[in-house]
Amino acid sequence: MQYREHIQNKLESSQASLKKLKFWVNRGNGNIHEISKAVEECHDIIEEIKSIVEREPITPNEQNKY
Repeated sequence: MQYREHIQNKLESSQASLKKLKFWVNRGNGNIHEISKAVEECHDIIEEIKSIVEREPITPNEQNKY
């Protein structure tokens, strides 16, 4: 898979942003239950994508070497 590390880094960054969002939602007002549920679903999706990327074989011409 090309750009494996870049994809992993972006997913981890997205996950961190969702954690911050959940923290802010817990402190604020509104329909916290629904927003928290959406955030948790996003976390689950990101974890699933990360596992898919991990299972992909590394190709000899993988481009993501720094």
